[in-house]
Amino acid sequence: MQKLYLFLAVLIVMNLNTYGQYSIPNKTESKQLSLLRQLSAPSIPDVQIPNAAQRRYEREQKRKAHNLLHVKASLGINQYSFKNRNESNYFNGRATFYLKHVYNDLKKFDITTEWDSAYGLGESNDKIQKTEDRFRLTNLINYQLHKRWKYAFNMTLNSQFANSFNSNNPDKVLTSQFFAPATINLGVGITYKVDDKRNFTITPVSGNMTIVRNKYLSSIGGHGVIPNRLGKGNFGASATLNWQQVILKHPKTGGALIDGKIYAYSFTNYEQIPNLDLQAWLNLYVIKYLAINLYAQLTFNDQIRPPRDSFWQFRQTMTISFTYELKTK
Repeated sequence: MQKLYLFLAVLIVMNLNTYGQYSIPNKTESKQLSLLRQLSAPSIPDVQIPNAAQRRYEREQKRKAHNLLHVKASLGINQYSFKNRNESNYFNGRATFYLKHVYNDLKKFDITTEWDSAYGLGESNDKIQKTEDRFRLTNLINYQLHKRWKYAFNMTLNSQFANSFNSNNPDKVLTSQFFAPATINLGVGITYKVDDKRNFTITPVSGNMTIVRNKYLSSIGGHGVIPNRLGKGNFGASATLNWQQVILKHPKTGGALIDGKIYAYSFTNYEQIPNLDLQAWLNLYVIKYLAINLYAQLTFNDQIRPPRDSFWQFRQTMTISFTYELKTK
């Protein structure tokens, strides 16, 4: 019996040790088991697969970041006065269209393209006459030199849409028409650029060409060309200023209540007095689509001799207009 009791005691002790070994593992064995489970479990990477809508959204955001578009069109009635050439002062209708596109790679390179145009008609002496007719196409290519300073290549084209006549002459003498004259300027220089709305460009290496494609006007040496020549070229320097500024914002929406713009262009061939084309706009937005527009233009060109032997012209208009404006930024 004693041997039997001894054998049972040994079995009980062995069972207790075995139970303790598997039910209460030490810390080292617990870590080894946890590491073993991690290595044996398949790893599933956290990958997000964009769908078509998300890709379209990302492309749209990238396009908006690189491109700025500004479109402004207006149709209105204004009071008009013009001094020193075909003097007049009366009411008329006026239409304007402005387009601006800026591409910016957000690093060093940007291209600014602007189209600015206006056309006006009015009644004087029981006749419908043209009161304003102009368009300007500008292309400015910049590459960063240092901070706000950039290398610049500038192209500017100025002309008009329709025929113009001397209203003081009963014989209706032609004075200008489409591409008669047209002024094309190409220049290389530097730009000081504050942002996409404010910059100043000076091009000490600049070529300027005046084109008069009308045979009658070219035969009499109109607009400074050599008689019977279709054009005249000059080499010199030019300067261009573009400055747009919001003066007063709406306290709730943040939109512009009053804004202004200044454009100035000057060219000289290093021998003659520089000519000047200075234009200024002031816009007061009454309601969303109704605005009061003040416009003034001052020009000087000693190559074109107008009546009264003055080379200065001044034009001003005050317009109440229906205006549509679209901006992407």
